[in-house]
Amino acid sequence: MNCTKCGKEIPDGENKLCDECKNSLLSDIGNEEDNKFEIKKDQKIKKEKAPKKKGKTSIIVGIILTIAIVVIVALELTTGMFSQLIFGQNKAGITIGNNNNNIGFANKQGNWIYYMSLSDDGMQIAINKVRTDGTEKQKLIEKDWEVSSINVYGDYIYFVALEPAQEGETVENSAVSSYPHNRIYKMSTDGKEVTVLNDGNFSSNLISIYVVKDRIYYVGANYNIYSMDLFGGDRTRINDNQTGFIGVTDKYILYNDYPEDTETQGDFVTYVMNLDGSNPRPINGKALYNPNVIGDVVYYVNSENNAVHRVNIDGSNDEKVYDSKAYNMNVSGDYIYYLNFKDESEESTDDTACIHRVRTDGTDHQIVMEMENSTSFINIVGDWIYYTDHSDNALYINLVKADGSDTLNLYTYDFNGTSSSAQQ
Repeated sequence: MNCTKCGKEIPDGENKLCDECKNSLLSDIGNEEDNKFEIKKDQKIKKEKAPKKKGKTSIIVGIILTIAIVVIVALELTTGMFSQLIFGQNKAGITIGNNNNNIGFANKQGNWIYYMSLSDDGMQIAINKVRTDGTEKQKLIEKDWEVSSINVYGDYIYFVALEPAQEGETVENSAVSSYPHNRIYKMSTDGKEVTVLNDGNFSSNLISIYVVKDRIYYVGANYNIYSMDLFGGDRTRINDNQTGFIGVTDKYILYNDYPEDTETQGDFVTYVMNLDGSNPRPINGKALYNPNVIGDVVYYVNSENNAVHRVNIDGSNDEKVYDSKAYNMNVSGDYIYYLNFKDESEESTDDTACIHRVRTDGTDHQIVMEMENSTSFINIVGDWIYYTDHSDNALYINLVKADGSDTLNLYTYDFNGTSSSAQQ
């Protein structure tokens, strides 16, 4: 047999290649493998990374974030807490102290104070705003009406107005005052948008409303408590006690009613119920005068000893705080503000009217302001107290710092007619 490569005869014919050709071929294969190895050593070998597995930590973080978002949304919807903290928005349009006890002539939201004043000629009523530092006074609206219960909530001001009859208009009941029209208004905080939400759907003259959690609470037909949405719709009766309310907070409605266990109608007892009218119950079995609600604590004037008391909303821990009748009491923060004479003793003949304050624990009493005459209300607006005063010649609307350290005049009207000014 011959070699298949060189043709040389192979003895015995057992192989296809002769010994010389076979050795040459093995040598070439070895050199080729060596060359391939050298090339591989010079190459940069890229290793593919294995995909990371999601561990338990990322899953836990996701769960925590989800729970946090749910909690934040729930708190915002129920309390308005984050709007208040981040944007300075009120979670309730007005406090009981400013409204029920003090007519609601002034209110605060964020860096603005909204307040009532007279017009330049003293013949109309204006709603104005001013920054809390006393700058940028602006007149928002001015009309021939009487205004009360200024609620500031979000981008709008809600208030009550009594208005006169239009020229040529016939008033059915001549016994009605010169302001027969009673309306709830909604006005943008820049004064450009003004809307009537409720036109006289009340038992008599309405002077007080509360805006809480996107609802407006008011006393409607038969002196029952009603609520409606912020557009004047979805009017809902809350209860049928026919006694109206004395205050609304972001949690409770306070109202007076006759005690259930009394056969003859005597003094009212102050009750509390939830915003939807559920769970009505007396607080401590008494009538609470000048009530203010801070959280779950009610501050009031006790008619038995003419002193300031506080009691938990469930009626527990009723205790005396301070010995004073505390007219027009208004509680804000750590202080109770009220009106009384300079010398509060019964025997005193000093008739100097003053704004007082005392801590909610009964300590640190202070006279904030001595007035020339007297005022019938004090509205707490942040670090300021809004009040009116007058001399023989002029009427003043002022702000005084809550600690009495500074005074800012908002409006002055000269009774003699020689000059008047509504500073803006």
